[in-house]
Amino acid sequence: MLLGECPEHPIGTYFHHVMGAAERAGRPLIIARGIKDRLIGAGFVDVVERTAIWPLGPWPKDKHLKELGKWGRMGTLESLNPFATQLLSREGWSMDQIKDLCDSVRKAYDKGKYYCHGWFIYGRKPKADEEISAV
Repeated sequence: MLLGECPEHPIGTYFHHVMGAAERAGRPLIIARGIKDRLIGAGFVDVVERTAIWPLGPWPKDKHLKELGKWGRMGTLESLNPFATQLLSREGWSMDQIKDLCDSVRKAYDKGKYYCHGWFIYGRKPKADEEISAV
């Protein structure tokens, strides 16, 4: 996906602006790669990290992925305005500019088959009598 100001790729344009604004605000949106180390540092054990492709629309043929895709698309489209409004309005964007950006992304979703890489990271607290070994 292209990231930057590019009318032919509104999704990349959206992420370029929103992720950049989040980074400048000191609240980066891309944090998954550091979560495993944070959990281990906080004392969790048996920490597991895995990724999976998560469709953002009902386009997959697989029944389970199709269902995930419906929810993924809904979550993505529902979050466009809140993220953009919160982050871009602080940088001087007007509500009309934000609406136009979000509308262009919605139109692009109707034309393509998009997915993201979902990160799943979990662990457990050690039992009270369990000895933790440094790995």
